[in-house]
Amino acid sequence: MTEKASAPPVEDGTLGILSGRNAALAHISTCSIFRELQNLRAHGSLCDVIIKGSEESVRRISCHRLLLSAYSRYFRTLFDSVSSQDEVRVENVPTDILNTLIDCMYSAELHLDDGNLAPLLHGALNLDIPTIAEICWEFAEQHIGVANCLMINSLRDCKIYRPHLAEKAKSLALRHFSTVSHGSDFLQMDNEHLVDLVRSDNLNVQAEDEVFYAVLRWLHYDRGSRQPQFPEIIQHVRQSFCPSSLGEYLQLMGPIDQPPEYSAAERKDNSSTCLQNGSVDDKMREISGNDSAAIKKKEADQIPPCLNAAGEEMLDGSGQDAVSVQPRISYGTVPVIVCVGGEDKSMLDCVECFDPVTHYWSPLKLVPYRATGVGMATTEDHSLFVCGGYSESRGLHALRRVVRYNPCVDEWKDMPEMQTARGDAGVAALNNCVYVVGGCNSAWRQVSTVECYDPLIGEWRSVADLPVPLSHFGIAACEGRLYVFGGCMQGAAVRSGFCYDPKANGWSALPSMATSRVDCSACALPSGVIVVFGGYGGVKHLSSVEAYDVKMNQWTEKCDLIRTRRLARGAYVDGKIYAMGGDTTGNCQSSVEQYDDVTDRWILLDNVYVSRFRCGLSCAVLRIPKDLANQPPRYK
Repeated sequence: MTEKASAPPVEDGTLGILSGRNAALAHISTCSIFRELQNLRAHGSLCDVIIKGSEESVRRISCHRLLLSAYSRYFRTLFDSVSSQDEVRVENVPTDILNTLIDCMYSAELHLDDGNLAPLLHGALNLDIPTIAEICWEFAEQHIGVANCLMINSLRDCKIYRPHLAEKAKSLALRHFSTVSHGSDFLQMDNEHLVDLVRSDNLNVQAEDEVFYAVLRWLHYDRGSRQPQFPEIIQHVRQSFCPSSLGEYLQLMGPIDQPPEYSAAERKDNSSTCLQNGSVDDKMREISGNDSAAIKKKEADQIPPCLNAAGEEMLDGSGQDAVSVQPRISYGTVPVIVCVGGEDKSMLDCVECFDPVTHYWSPLKLVPYRATGVGMATTEDHSLFVCGGYSESRGLHALRRVVRYNPCVDEWKDMPEMQTARGDAGVAALNNCVYVVGGCNSAWRQVSTVECYDPLIGEWRSVADLPVPLSHFGIAACEGRLYVFGGCMQGAAVRSGFCYDPKANGWSALPSMATSRVDCSACALPSGVIVVFGGYGGVKHLSSVEAYDVKMNQWTEKCDLIRTRRLARGAYVDGKIYAMGGDTTGNCQSSVEQYDDVTDRWILLDNVYVSRFRCGLSCAVLRIPKDLANQPPRYK
């Protein structure tokens, strides 16, 4: 991906006060000045300093002190301290990168791609050029993907970084490890970043030998210098889940005292050299008498199909920490969006899952009871809880019932009942506990009570009440707290928001939304932003979307939904928000929309529909066995 970006000639603020003809004249004047400066530099006219890069190079860059000082605080300070010198050396910035940055100062243009993004950003930060650094960050956010996620993840070592970008880059690398581990960026990772990936429970691999092969490729890429770090890295490969042939090979490897397998030129070339010359598969064949494909197939047969909720499949391993002897979450599982219940002309008990990669729907076992207005949440141990709702057997009678779904065996189980019968409550998981907030009782009156279920204790306990009785609101867990937005209070839609801190066991008020909304949905992003969309404003169904930044404590308007949606439900998975079903001016619908927070854009997914026309369904993200997700789909 290559992009030509325009760099502002000065820091923010100068041109913002101009408008109309004055702004146009200022732009023309600025462009003219920059063209003249480029011409002066090209002819060496009035240049008063020569800049040299950090390495020994014959190349010298002639330029003007005044222009460099206007852009860079680093150059301003440098020239003040060495005002009498005609030549100055810039430390920590190579000559080619230095020349590109200086060219950008003169031309106000910067050509960015995945190959030069990291060195240009590091150079801009070292030289304290905020305008160019900002352009680099924006490019990274707009173009992050599987191909460059490891490179962008490496930028977290910068002295100024964006945590949400690091989270997104790492998430992509973990999710697509099988792909990124065969790229050149993986082979060039430092040991700290490599350990951060391979020790994660969320590393998405079919079997552990994928991790084993990957760290061996990394080692052989620069075996001489990486030998000291290798023992620390290999301990995070979960050897308990490797076939015996891999373990035998690991023992036979012993100390690595041979010279590096690749020259610097070969290492710089690309990852294919390592894959062709590494001879890992040849060494494996010497031990096992089988080819690597047979080894991988054998291991795949031995891997447990799913990580069960109670962690009963934990195995022993000598010399490894507690994490390293657990199966990874991804062994035989995929993340899906589970949709439960809802209604069209009657209450529904159907349960189905949506795979965001294949866009296929697959049926799951029916929930044990038919109800509307249920709440749902997924805990850290990969269990799905469905709480409360209204039964149609006695005229929308509120329920205390709670059931848990175990995806490993595709079964539902009754759990201890809630203390308070309620429907249309907010349900969310936080710190592996299930919280049920507010809702309505059988008399259709809002309640303010809140209760919490801890799976380790196996019972419900009351926590601090909501400041006001509330139902039909959006709820999300983010940054260790619960957030509640909008809802219905005494029959009217509200635009208020509240935050619950479990450590203080108390609620606090938040800034109000721009729009009052009931029956809305809320989804938390890894960046610490909660997106609230749809609902009913008291007069009409809504398509408007607002985002609350929990760190900045402020709201921002976002791109509207394509369709108005009341009683739709949303879920965040793999970098996207999905809005499922809902009610459009009295008619239930089955369409699905997808939101990208980077582009701030909703799209209507082609040929992707919730079964039947449903509103008021409940959604949550859950990892389930692949064979369960890959049942013959009813539809796409």
